[in-house]
Amino acid sequence: MQRREGQLAHLGPVIVRTGHHTGRSPNDKFIVRSDGNGSKIWWGKVNRPMTPGQFDRLHLRMRSYFQGRDVFVQDVVVGANPAYRFPIRILTEYAWHASSPGTSS
Repeated sequence: MQRREGQLAHLGPVIVRTGHHTGRSPNDKFIVRSDGNGSKIWWGKVNRPMTPGQFDRLHLRMRSYFQGRDVFVQDVVVGANPAYRFPIRILTEYAWHASSPGTSS
């Protein structure tokens, strides 16, 4: 509320404007292809390969975009099975993007 990213509705739910694009884009999922993962991933329309050089250029653009802006960071894990969990860091531009159901800011 302090950042004016949303408003409080009657009885307490938070309302935010998501904009035109409101869902995931499954065709925009890229994974850096390496010698270690090349045969372990089902490559195709959903899991699309990216070279390390492409990743470096995209990462630089992202870092440039976030310069001088507030950034919200979540350190989480993916994977339900503890044997296969993998830690990831999520960076978001808006506070409400970084909140999960059941959490408060």
